[in-house]
Amino acid sequence: MPFGVMMLIATRIRAAPVPFFLKFITNGVADNLMDGFVLPNIRNNLEFLEKELTERKYLAGDELSGADIMISFPLESISARNPEGGPFTKENCPRLFEYMDSYKQRPAYIRATEKVR
Repeated sequence: MPFGVMMLIATRIRAAPVPFFLKFITNGVADNLMDGFVLPNIRNNLEFLEKELTERKYLAGDELSGADIMISFPLESISARNPEGGPFTKENCPRLFEYMDSYKQRPAYIRATEKVR
C-alpha cells in the first residue's frame, strides 16, 4: 500500500495546477519518483504475489482469509492507477487478475461494493 500511495502522490503532482514554466519541474519530480522508486517496487511486490499464488488459491492457503481481504484494496488501488505500460497488466500478472476476479465474485464482496456505491 505505501507504493500505491506514492503512485497517487506522483499522479497528483503531475496534475497539480502550476505555472506553465514550472510544469517541467513538477513533471520531472513525478516521473523520477515513479520510474526510479515507485514502479520498480510495485513490480517487485506484484512478482512476489504472483509467485505466492502459484502455490495456492489464496495468499494464506486454500481458503479466503484476512490476508486476502487486506490485500484486495491495494490491488484495486494499484490496478486503477496503473500507468500505461505499467507493471500491473493481465500479461504480467495473470494469476493476480484471476485471484481478483475470484474474490470479486464472492457474494460478500458484491454486497460490500454495492453498499459503498
